[in-house]
Amino acid sequence: MPAFVLLFLQPPSSWQPPPRLVIATASRAGQPVATSARLVNNVLKTGSANDSSVPEMMEYLEVLSACREALGSQHPDTLAAMNNVARLLQERGDLSNARELFSEVLAARRETLGDRHHSTLGSINNLGSLLHAAGDLDRAEMLLREAVAACRETLGNEHADTLTTLNNLARLLQERGNLDSAEELYRAALVAMRTTLGGRHPHTLSLMNNLGGLLQAQGSFDAAEALLREALAARREVLGDRHADTLNTMGNLGDLLQAKGSLEMARALLGEVLAARRETAGSRHPSTLVSMGNLGDLLREQGELEGAERYLRAAVAGARAVLGDDHQITLVSEAKAARVALEAGAGAERLRAVVTRMEVALGAEHPQTVKYRRALDSRG
Repeated sequence: MPAFVLLFLQPPSSWQPPPRLVIATASRAGQPVATSARLVNNVLKTGSANDSSVPEMMEYLEVLSACREALGSQHPDTLAAMNNVARLLQERGDLSNARELFSEVLAARRETLGDRHHSTLGSINNLGSLLHAAGDLDRAEMLLREAVAACRETLGNEHADTLTTLNNLARLLQERGNLDSAEELYRAALVAMRTTLGGRHPHTLSLMNNLGGLLQAQGSFDAAEALLREALAARREVLGDRHADTLNTMGNLGDLLQAKGSLEMARALLGEVLAARRETAGSRHPSTLVSMGNLGDLLREQGELEGAERYLRAAVAGARAVLGDDHQITLVSEAKAARVALEAGAGAERLRAVVTRMEVALGAEHPQTVKYRRALDSRG
């Protein structure tokens, strides 16, 4: 399952706390903060031993608490700090708490700034992308379409933020199986981004990654491979080998090579991605769980059923605990595990049950539902 890259309109680095809040935060260091206690506890529980985001997260939580106390919950600086915390929570895989904060920021910005203010549009995009990641596709599409229309109206068709929202809407449409509409949006955004931002800008590379995944879904393997290799080489150079976006493209290229039958090359890439994600994001992060499932599925294809079953059992357990039984990542992991069981001699009932749940949760025409229904049908 290819990994797609969403884009945010307001990255954490774009905002720094006012000096008075840095001083207030420093004076409070080490003291319990009631309003942030739940989030602090979650950060400490879910962080891996090598998770470099924990100190950054703790700093943002302290700043957020100081902002709330000094300025109030609807002050622009408080909302900016809240947005940054939500962004980091989403990157860590804590979608529930991220959703709560993104929703609070959007409601406050609609009330204080209006629906067409630039900051409000950023919040609409960010919450829409979060809902997409959480599997709430209907509401996500509604928000992203609102963001695209408003950005086009207020900023123009080639503004970087308009192109960002186009990317995120296209990503959602692709997941819903609307490949032609998604391709149209991706290509329009990519042409504009190459012109306005340049061919090596991180946002341009994100679009190349996503369009490569779409071309693979359409069966255009050679075109997809050329685009993904270009994006991967640039991301290694610009972002480094361990950056999350580099790992996304590396995983997508591995997935494509598996589809083309180059299993050993795919295995090397997918194994590298899984090791890096375990180290940088932790074993329970959604992206790590996807990597476990992808490597397990490749081992199944190579006939190593015991190894495949081990990876997929871990992926299913983690996805159920972190995302719930009906999330796409959980269902796809279960379907992959059911295929391993089927090839080990079990009956088709397990896979049939997963496909039935996919039809309910994702839709009968969702690409993943169709894929595993076909796998079921092929076994008679």
